[in-house]
Amino acid sequence: MTYKPHITQVKKDEIAEIKALFDKYKVAGIINLDGLPTLMLQRIKFALGDSIHLKPTKKRLIKIA
Repeated sequence: MTYKPHITQVKKDEIAEIKALFDKYKVAGIINLDGLPTLMLQRIKFALGDSIHLKPTKKRLIKIA
């Protein structure tokens, strides 16, 4: 008997969206936001304006994508 993992449709959609973002943009940065204060994240988003696209997601889904 072999184990076949069950991947939900939500996770499949998330992986497809991450792949589309990697194809759309020439530069992609993957950063760990763990422990980053919310105020600092808000200031970064405000300073960079529309020149940045943030997509918070799980590390495992990024590896799969």
